Amino acid sequence: MTRPAGPAADTTRYEHWWTLSECLRLLHGASDALRVEALDAGRAALVVTADARREIHHARREHPRGEWDSADAGAGRLLETIGDRLAGNGDLFVLVSGGGTPELAEPCAAAGGAESAEAFERDWLTTRVRREWFARLLRRWICDAAAAVDRLRRIDVRTVGETALEQQVRRGAQALFAADPGAVVPHLLAVAQDAERGALTRRGLVERLARRGFRPRGL
Repeated sequence: MTRPAGPAADTTRYEHWWTLSECLRLLHGASDALRVEALDAGRAALVVTADARREIHHARREHPRGEWDSADAGAGRLLETIGDRLAGNGDLFVLVSGGGTPELAEPCAAAGGAESAEAFERDWLTTRVRREWFARLLRRWICDAAAAVDRLRRIDVRTVGETALEQQVRRGAQALFAADPGAVVPHLLAVAQDAERGALTRRGLVERLARRGFRPRGL
């Protein structure tokens, strides 16, 4: 089996691979819990708990128009979602896609390296385009500059190609299971889909896989 998905493989396989990578992270003991909030065509929304911190993961192969911009109302109102999920907490938002996302990656990196909101405004908002972008963001998030910079600091923008992601999952499965990764992958995905909306722990994931005939090495 070369793909981990069912009938909707063409539109969901990237999102499935990311979900599988987080399942393997859980099995490796690098996270404490995983909850699948949504896993459908073109979207994966996960909540990962690691080191007592929540990570909100949104993965999709690409933006429908190839860009992520605060002026765009598409992509499931992603920016509003990010603002809502990061308001009033210390959570991390992980945005994963197969294509570059400089519209978000650049200001997030600048905010992360700034000593303060004032420093971010002074050092990064140096052009009219950037100032207009930030003004749109403040309107979307309905917050002041300091709160917006705090949220930007907690957005982790990752670019991972589908082939690299698939290889990562297969290597992780091979390291954990004696069985062929091609046999393990669909069962691991099925467990994640069956557990949608319910939190999976490492022990719970191991037990569900054992019922399907797969037990990780050493567990």
